[in-house]
Amino acid sequence: MRRLLIGLGVIVVLLIVAVVALPFFIPVDWVKEQAQTQAQTATGRQLTIAGDVSLSLFPDVQIKANDVRFANEPGSDVENLVTLKSLALDVALMPLLSGELEIKEFVLIEPVIYLESRADGSANWQFEGQQATTDGGTDGTDGSATSSGGGLADIRLGDVRIENGKVTMHDAATGETTEISAINMALNLADLSSPFAGDGSLTFKGETLTLKIGIDAPNTLLNGGASDVQFKLDSGLMTAGFDGYLAQAGTVSGKVDLSIPSLATLMIWLEQPLDPASPAPDTIKVGGTIEMIGDKISFTGADVAIDDLKASGDVSVDLGGDRPSIVANLVSEMLDLNPYLPQPEENTASAESGDGGSAGGGNTLAEEWSDEEIDFSGLDAANADLTFDLAGLKIQAIEIGRSKLHIVVQNGSATFDLLEAALYGGNGTAHAVIDRSGARPAISKTVSVTGVQAEPLLAAAAGFDRLSGTTKLNLDITTSGSSQLQFMQNLFGNGDFEFADGAFRGANIAAMVRDFSIDSLNAATADEQSTDFSALTGTYTIENGLLTNDDLTLAAPLLRMTGQGNVNMPEKTLDYTIRPKAVASLEGQGGNDDDGVGIPINVRGTWANPSIAPDMEAIAKDALANPENIIDTVEALGVEGLLDGITGGSDGGSLLDSVTGDGDGGGLLDGLDGDSDAGDALESLFD
Repeated sequence: MRRLLIGLGVIVVLLIVAVVALPFFIPVDWVKEQAQTQAQTATGRQLTIAGDVSLSLFPDVQIKANDVRFANEPGSDVENLVTLKSLALDVALMPLLSGELEIKEFVLIEPVIYLESRADGSANWQFEGQQATTDGGTDGTDGSATSSGGGLADIRLGDVRIENGKVTMHDAATGETTEISAINMALNLADLSSPFAGDGSLTFKGETLTLKIGIDAPNTLLNGGASDVQFKLDSGLMTAGFDGYLAQAGTVSGKVDLSIPSLATLMIWLEQPLDPASPAPDTIKVGGTIEMIGDKISFTGADVAIDDLKASGDVSVDLGGDRPSIVANLVSEMLDLNPYLPQPEENTASAESGDGGSAGGGNTLAEEWSDEEIDFSGLDAANADLTFDLAGLKIQAIEIGRSKLHIVVQNGSATFDLLEAALYGGNGTAHAVIDRSGARPAISKTVSVTGVQAEPLLAAAAGFDRLSGTTKLNLDITTSGSSQLQFMQNLFGNGDFEFADGAFRGANIAAMVRDFSIDSLNAATADEQSTDFSALTGTYTIENGLLTNDDLTLAAPLLRMTGQGNVNMPEKTLDYTIRPKAVASLEGQGGNDDDGVGIPINVRGTWANPSIAPDMEAIAKDALANPENIIDTVEALGVEGLLDGITGGSDGGSLLDSVTGDGDGGGLLDGLDGDSDAGDALESLFD
């Protein structure tokens, strides 16, 4: 036994001596030649080691080489696929003999990698014979490394680094080239059962990005299981992070966070600059829990902040099918959309000419409807079922209180339901549909508003602050077409409105009718004047864009007013007559509305510049047909001098003089021609 042990000891010593001495007997040039030959055989590409090479096999397997080049495919404009200034590899020998790979050191200095994809879909990193060896064998297996023999039992990483690397990616199909430089990365793995850590940085498009990655159970992940994973990306342009678990089957679940301090700067960096003429968000922050299983992605407990807009809730996306499907349920604070709405263009010429404009400052009244096709293709991007519970909403000058909005997009068509909306003391609901199933888009809309205060609503929506009252209105319209003009031309529907216990500010219509003269007309249209009413009601129908109203009714003390006419929506014109009438009743409603003095006023022409004039023919006919109405009304009102004013029996001049301009004060007709202030007084009613 003693001799056997001595013999075994001698053999071990000889083996150690042989291993130590082996590098001295193996020429370095032979090692280089063998490496180059094996690379040529395995890949069909030439490996060149132009610099010095050193080799040691004990106590560790150590290889160091300088100026290493691995050739690109023949015919490429770039000579090498990979170049290295130097590499150093140190592998522990004894663990390797027992099937464990312990890499004490693996350092790549200034690696340069050139990756190119060709127009036919092939790539320069695909080598000769690679397809046959990577697709699996012919024995029915999938080619995965699951055999029980010949594999490594464990892997350990010590000092594994990439210093100042560079990767260039060229797409021959598009001609685009992407470069990542200054790659510095350090990896650490005590063994496969221990956590893996990677830490480094790189430069992309002039911006330095720092990366951190951690895998808690790399061995489990490599064998098809799941592992907790951490990832962090940080730069001056954005930060992104993930902390959760990842499975090799593609399942992901964990917390994510994203922060973008300037979206405009980020998009410039990505060479996709935003249109400066189109408003866009600036800062973006997103956090929540994400889960990905196959084609389905869910984002729960989400907190989203876009500038000052904040929302929270759940979002899920299904990427299966012909198009993605999105379901979202979000709750938000006050949403001010004004920073993201296009700003109206100022129309200097129209402003100087005095044409009417919109509340937003743009001159929309004088402009024709656009016949440019409206693009609804964005509705094809995805199906969606979205619910928003809003604390409030600001759109231009309009402020809406707590509201609930439900949007459904299905196969390119959309339905919008405003289920509830607190609006200036009242509430409203709305339902709208964009139907693209036919030859051209069809749109329908219904709106119902109750209890809304008219003055703040009209002031915010249209810049009109002369009408107050509690509002109730209903709207039901349909249209079809591909442009603004076509939508107006094909507009059909009906509606009704009611303003209760309100007032017209800027005009005392009762005084105007009662004391019909130039001086009284001007006095009655001062800003401090007003016309109180108990009710202003009406209904309307729309056919081919022509809105018709025949039953406008206003009831006020000493005053009744009716109106009828039409508004041509496509042409932006109107032909409307209002008939204010002084009556002998202090009641806002009820009483005898048929008796009284009425003065019809025609409002005709374009929306931007309508003409406003009394209907003299109707006045004369009414006076001749019903002279008793004038006398009865005057007697009941106790207004002295009105008959004298009509007949010319007082110093104020006659009604005829007031109309024709024969009196000292100038006439209404003169005023409408610009010869007196009367026309301005009448027009002020509609400003």
